[in-house]
Amino acid sequence: MQSRDETGSRWYAVWTRSNHEDVAASHLKAVGLRTFLPTVELPSRRRDRKVTLTRPVFPGYLFVRSRLQAEQRLAILRAPGVVSLLGSSLGPQSVPDWQIRSIEIALASRHPVEVLLNLVSGRLVRIVEGALAGMEGVVVVSPSGNSRVAVSLELLGRSLVVNVPTAAVKAA
Repeated sequence: MQSRDETGSRWYAVWTRSNHEDVAASHLKAVGLRTFLPTVELPSRRRDRKVTLTRPVFPGYLFVRSRLQAEQRLAILRAPGVVSLLGSSLGPQSVPDWQIRSIEIALASRHPVEVLLNLVSGRLVRIVEGALAGMEGVVVVSPSGNSRVAVSLELLGRSLVVNVPTAAVKAA
């Protein structure tokens, strides 16, 4: 999935000012960086009509792929609306490729998604059939017996959850 120009690059989570995700993503793309701003379409009601709004799945965050060399890091931090790169006291931490790929698969499937404000821990699984095939995450079984797969992003402290048929899930 990596192209030649992305050799050695990784995904990083970028914290943005409120409602500045699009501005930051556009600027970062303009300077030649690959970005990923996961969005969903939500119905909204206005006084005289119903409209569909595109909203970030993780408000205040976007992802950028970079080698994070000094020049690229400076370009990211100087982008309009960017607050910082997420990480620890040791510096920015990368987001595993499989997590970004799983989020892309979940959103492309057009299945309803839910974002939890806490992390889901458990056994790692892979979805092997259907529109979500290839997605990896942790199985969460609801009290009604329905299976859900959660992709937990530790840096953000959030999990993206999608309902899946139990038969479609296999241990990773």
